[in-house]
Amino acid sequence: MENKKKIFWLFLLIPIIIFSTIIIPFIIINQISDENNLSNPIFINGNLCFDGIAMKNNWTGDGTENNPFLIENLVIEDYNSTYGIYIHNVSKFFIINNCSFINCNIGIILNKTENGIIKNSKFLNQKWSGIEIIESNEIKVVNNSFSSIFWNSIEIINSSKCALLGNNITKGKVGFNIINASLCQIQENNLYKNGYEGIKIKNSVNNCIFNNNIGDTTQYGIFFTESINNSIYNNIIHNNEIYGIFLYYSNNNSIINNSIIDNKLSGAYLRNSNNISINQNYFSSCQGNSIEIFESNTIWIINNFMSNSEKAIYCMGGFFNKIEGNLLSNVFYIEFEFINSEENFFFKNNLSSDALYGFFFSRSHKNNILNNSIYSNDYGIYLSKSSNNNIISNIFKDCIINIQEEEAYNNNITGNFF
Repeated sequence: MENKKKIFWLFLLIPIIIFSTIIIPFIIINQISDENNLSNPIFINGNLCFDGIAMKNNWTGDGTENNPFLIENLVIEDYNSTYGIYIHNVSKFFIINNCSFINCNIGIILNKTENGIIKNSKFLNQKWSGIEIIESNEIKVVNNSFSSIFWNSIEIINSSKCALLGNNITKGKVGFNIINASLCQIQENNLYKNGYEGIKIKNSVNNCIFNNNIGDTTQYGIFFTESINNSIYNNIIHNNEIYGIFLYYSNNNSIINNSIIDNKLSGAYLRNSNNISINQNYFSSCQGNSIEIFESNTIWIINNFMSNSEKAIYCMGGFFNKIEGNLLSNVFYIEFEFINSEENFFFKNNLSSDALYGFFFSRSHKNNILNNSIYSNDYGIYLSKSSNNNIISNIFKDCIINIQEEEAYNNNITGNFF
């Protein structure tokens, strides 16, 4: 009886063993072959070359706007290749769709090329960059994913009218590196856990960054250097280790309607940057300052909400700044601190944080503080070595000391309500 049971189980196990050791691996290998249409790196130099390579590879399209060349479903994995696809000096229309680039130095290079679309593709473990766009115009990069890129996921250099739309970027050094570019649109991208910056803009003008989600970088969410007339609009910028937004020697830029949350040092930091509009933003839980300004002039900070930070605005140096209509809550130490800063205008702000100081001025002169509401601070307004300021028609409520002057002279304090 026992022998019969053993024979029964043996006959039952033999088909299972055969299926698991022979049939299943065969199925998996064929699936990988089907999913990985392996290709060698591709180099296209000029429109005529594009025609020939398209014909050789049976790519559809003729390179016109209504019928672009279609390069799709390729997998390029090459540890020794400089690039996966390199397109140079091409003006014909083309689409690169649903391709994968693995372990190349650079996934795609577009050089002196226009009218291209890169979409629905994957870039993994590139040894330098995912995509490089150089001296190229009218390029769109749409709905791609980038992971573990050594340096830049996407780099744009000396190019114009490019669009980065709906891409997912994670675990590179820099998400988007934009240099000498203009009229580019950066929209609805997700950039997480990049080593240095989510978006870096240098020497660039008239670009628009909006509706992006940028977080968990080790330095800055967005970094501008020597860039003018750009707009940062309606983004979520959060959990960055230093600054949410950093403008360095960058003038005439606007920061509007963003949510800037839980950035470690400051939500927005302006250094030697002039004519900046910071309007209708939500700043919360920045461990240092919601806004920090260093030697910058004509900064308009209007109708923002700032809460849960050590200071709402910290300003060192600078002139002719306008602070109007801002609402502050739960600022721990100083709501507005201005040092060596003159001829600023403070109007209709609501300071209600139970902070140590509402306004703190040190060596700051000729400022106008008008029609502000200052509630529940230890000191409503503190003036240290600050003279010739106008403090007019403000409302003070539940402050321990409403106005304190220390070595401060010729200040006009009239028409206030205590």
